[in-house]
Amino acid sequence: MVMRVLGLILVLVAAGRAQQAPPPEVRQARQLLGQKKYGEAEKVLAAFVATQPQHLGAWYFLGYARHAAGKLDEALAAYRKSFAHPAIKPTALYNAACVCARSEKPDQALAYLEQAVAAGFKNWGLLRTDAELAQVRGRDRFAALIPTFLEGADAFVEKVRILHCLDGESANDQFGWVARPMGDLDGDGAIDFATSAPTKTAGGPAAGRVYAYSSRTGKLLFQRDGTPKARLGSSLAGAGDVDKDGTPDVLAGAPGAGAAYVFSGRDGKTILTLTSKEAGDGFGIKLCGLGDLDGDGCADVLVGAWRSGAAGKDAGRAYAFSGKTGKSLFVLDGPQAGARYGSAVDAVSANGKGLLVVGAMNDGPGQRGRAYVYKLDGAKATPFFRIEPDATSRHLGQYFVSILGDVDGDVTPDVYASDFGNTAKGPSTGRVFIHSGKTGARLHTLTGSAAGEGFGTSPSWAGDVDGDGCADLAIGAWQHGSAAKSGGRCYVYSGKTGAILATYTSRQANDTLGFDACGLGDVDGDGAIDFLFTSAWSEIQGPQTGRIWIVAGTVK
Repeated sequence: MVMRVLGLILVLVAAGRAQQAPPPEVRQARQLLGQKKYGEAEKVLAAFVATQPQHLGAWYFLGYARHAAGKLDEALAAYRKSFAHPAIKPTALYNAACVCARSEKPDQALAYLEQAVAAGFKNWGLLRTDAELAQVRGRDRFAALIPTFLEGADAFVEKVRILHCLDGESANDQFGWVARPMGDLDGDGAIDFATSAPTKTAGGPAAGRVYAYSSRTGKLLFQRDGTPKARLGSSLAGAGDVDKDGTPDVLAGAPGAGAAYVFSGRDGKTILTLTSKEAGDGFGIKLCGLGDLDGDGCADVLVGAWRSGAAGKDAGRAYAFSGKTGKSLFVLDGPQAGARYGSAVDAVSANGKGLLVVGAMNDGPGQRGRAYVYKLDGAKATPFFRIEPDATSRHLGQYFVSILGDVDGDVTPDVYASDFGNTAKGPSTGRVFIHSGKTGARLHTLTGSAAGEGFGTSPSWAGDVDGDGCADLAIGAWQHGSAAKSGGRCYVYSGKTGAILATYTSRQANDTLGFDACGLGDVDGDGAIDFLFTSAWSEIQGPQTGRIWIVAGTVK
């Protein structure tokens, strides 16, 4: 129905008129439309366009009000007035088609739909399901509007076995923005995972949604929604067992609300809510589990706030909290104003000792970024070493740093930092650095295959894929285009040698495979490590719908 298009057009009108606030009459009418007071909105808008006929957004909303009220001929006339606005045109044409279909003018409806798609309308999920288009949906002209999307193994260049593929619910959700292993949530012996759609409308715009799934069955275990503009699920991490119930829990950030939550891995209920006292600091943009640092038997957590001004404007900050009480364990501040410290975080510990890495994407000369590595000893983080950018770096430590596991066989976990905008072979080639967690020495520098592929869009943990006793890497390159424009690729590398063990390349244009990537353990019980890959900008239901793949591993 037309109601589902209103939220989209509000975004489009805002984008198209970014330099000019809507007149008060239009703002009033939009509020009335949101309240379903169509007659009142129509009166306000009709009076306004009588004196301001050049305001194309007002004509669109007038068409919408009349459409919703069943005044179809008048609605069509108003929609036609708005076609001249480039940002509004695709959706106005779509709604004009809906009016014509309801008016039993199928040929005219199909003509408007063809024009809408040509103008940029790509909400395929809405096209497939909108009840107003039922009269035309069975026609050949309608079927030709929706592109064919490659599914399952057909979507890959390489021969692969797909264990599960999960599609986002609707356009602009960005389902698969983050996907992380969580541990065994449902007790079936397999590592389960959580993912997110941080821009999903769920009771309000950009509220965001977090989903937890069984890796073995693909079944949804639970989901949680944010509040309007919270962007819940902008970050996700395994929290460990925070509430001591024997099940690992889920840590999720909502930077739009300045909050982070621990959800029970057993049932999704909120265990702990953490907030910042500094408005607008991006608290929750990145986060990670810390293990039990304070020895109380409950896992602790760390939350980044990359816009914190405590140490200078946008210096950034990272907060460590007790998982049991929410009490502060320690606070780490960015080194200087503008550093954006806290732009990525990860940690691993056992018996209160371990390693923590924090990205600062704009730190240092030329704002090329750094990653800071600390030794953890109880509720204390001591500086250890820094991962420095090179001459081609753009923002080292932006979004992706991790503790990989033991890459070099010295029984110490090693450290990874990504710079997916690195320019080694041209803009946005991407490059990652792996450093010894024992000495700080650089072990590997891995670089994308070509300009533009964005190599390094992942935390890249994989586990020991090839059975050589060393941790390996699964690295996303979300814009890789060797088989399809922006199709994406995921690389599997030997941590020991730096050699490529396998590639997984998308044949679907704009699928953005490798938006996120990591190992998921042996999901299907065949002895090989399987992989969790996301395609958060996949157009499967429309722009930036997103989808998620669990791909069976084959490397032995």
